[in-house]
Amino acid sequence: MLKAAILAALLHGPVHHEDRGEGARALKLEQYDVIAAAISSAARTDVEAALLVAIGRHESRYSLRIHAGRCKPRECDRGRARGPWQTHRLWLSPEAWARLLGSSPESTRAAADHASDVVRRMWNACRGARNRYRATLTAYLGRGCRDDFGPAEERLASFHSALRTIRRETARARAAEAAG
Repeated sequence: MLKAAILAALLHGPVHHEDRGEGARALKLEQYDVIAAAISSAARTDVEAALLVAIGRHESRYSLRIHAGRCKPRECDRGRARGPWQTHRLWLSPEAWARLLGSSPESTRAAADHASDVVRRMWNACRGARNRYRATLTAYLGRGCRDDFGPAEERLASFHSALRTIRRETARARAAEAAG
């Protein structure tokens, strides 16, 4: 149920300019299905799922090339970030860091798990912020728990859009199941 709602939120967002066109459409749908499964497995709440959708939307625009680990020299924080959520190594072992590279379901799941861990840490660290959602998104950028950081505004709008879509689609699925 959550995976389908996350997939709807992913489909609702913009597509990376390199991934547009008929030839890429099937690949995007396949990629979004893998990402939705990874997020639904990693996220503990709908809020966490929506945060991950928004972060990926702004960090990589879910580019097929970046997701696969084929970053250009200045992309991916000059090679220091991986996956759709552009996470850094942080506390990961070399083996765990290696698992984040690539667009396979396993690599994507590892990347979602790591990004989700980072989001949870930021969420907890920003407990006292006036706008905890914005503060968490800002902290993910490495800017601390500031809830007045201008660039986070666009990410916050993406988060709210994703959360609305996830909640709406989850409610529809529950209603259909109950009527079933």
